[in-house]
Amino acid sequence: MESYNNSGHHPEVSTSGPTLANLLVGVATAPVLAGLWGAQTLLESTIALGQASEELFRGDRLPVLNVPSDEVPSDESNPSNAESG
Repeated sequence: MESYNNSGHHPEVSTSGPTLANLLVGVATAPVLAGLWGAQTLLESTIALGQASEELFRGDRLPVLNVPSDEVPSDESNPSNAESG
């Protein structure tokens, strides 16, 4: 007597050996995982390099500031205040 599934067709015959699709997935898994790991490592290294170069060149482009001396001029020596009084 023949067996049928719910749709009225013969059930598929399963082979015990690996199929071509299973072999391709198995062969492609390692390179894909290695590529993802390498891309993540490259991204982290690039970010670290960018941060290090930012620290290195941080003071390179800052303008030179003229720092005033500690002495504050008195009102008597300032001609603009002398005229108004």
